[in-house]
Amino acid sequence: MAFETPSLFLYMTTILVICSGNTCRSPVGEAILKQKLAENGLFDWVVQSAGTRAVEGQPASTHGLELCRELFDIDLSAHQSKKVDSNTLNAANLVLCMTAQHQKDLLKLDAENQLKIKLLAKMYSEDRFDVPDPFGQDKEAYRRMITTVSNLIDEGLPSIIDACKCIG
Repeated sequence: MAFETPSLFLYMTTILVICSGNTCRSPVGEAILKQKLAENGLFDWVVQSAGTRAVEGQPASTHGLELCRELFDIDLSAHQSKKVDSNTLNAANLVLCMTAQHQKDLLKLDAENQLKIKLLAKMYSEDRFDVPDPFGQDKEAYRRMITTVSNLIDEGLPSIIDACKCIG
């Protein structure tokens, strides 16, 4: 009898970043987190993003696209929005939400994943706060959001890595 090798994907650490429409905050979070993990030698970790109310196939916001390129040399031009579903949620080792409302929405979708659904800000601080949505605002609102997300990931990276090891 031949032994079939299971898919390598089943053993990869996967982090899911969540916002509402998956065009502003979560694509930025996904891209910055991928970059920070790679800088720490974690090239084989998978980072994805999705939205609780996303319309499938939308590009990243123009301001987010421009600022990620300008500030981090990150190209978001290939991003296509995705709506979170229970399969994507189940496949993740850790789910990082931009707001407490996103956490609530995901728990309604699948309460069994409660332990791995975290507020991004809580990975760095005990303070609970939401990352404001810049959708429809000017470039400076996007700059503030990107700076906030980047700082939270920078400061929270050790906790994010530890959480994946504990949960996964």
